[in-house]
Amino acid sequence: MEANSLKNKALLNINAGDLLLENTLYAPCIHCYYYGCFQELKAILYDFFEFTTEELNIHKHEIHSYSINYIHTELSKKTTLQISRKYKREIKQLKELRQESDYDPVDINYDKATRAQYLAKEIRTELTRIF
Repeated sequence: MEANSLKNKALLNINAGDLLLENTLYAPCIHCYYYGCFQELKAILYDFFEFTTEELNIHKHEIHSYSINYIHTELSKKTTLQISRKYKREIKQLKELRQESDYDPVDINYDKATRAQYLAKEIRTELTRIF
């Protein structure tokens, strides 16, 4: 149940990111792209790895890092080193873009927004293929 709801939210956030990007709302689109990926990660934890809400709530204060790292570890077991490193690099870049767009006093431009879009879609495509 949780996984399907999160997969739907993930897709909604990716679509919202696209709409925001089309309307030159660059900073909030990055936020949506990141959370679309994060929700996809959590859906995989629920669905593929059969985590319960209680098990994930143990990591509530570090859930982003925990989810990212858990998936990276599992990718390392299931795929090539190249694929697991690519995931780690891309999710790190997307998270940094999200932190910059949400918290830093800098302008977020088209290039950063389209980079976030590319990263989010690339990550989700690869994760969907593997899990």
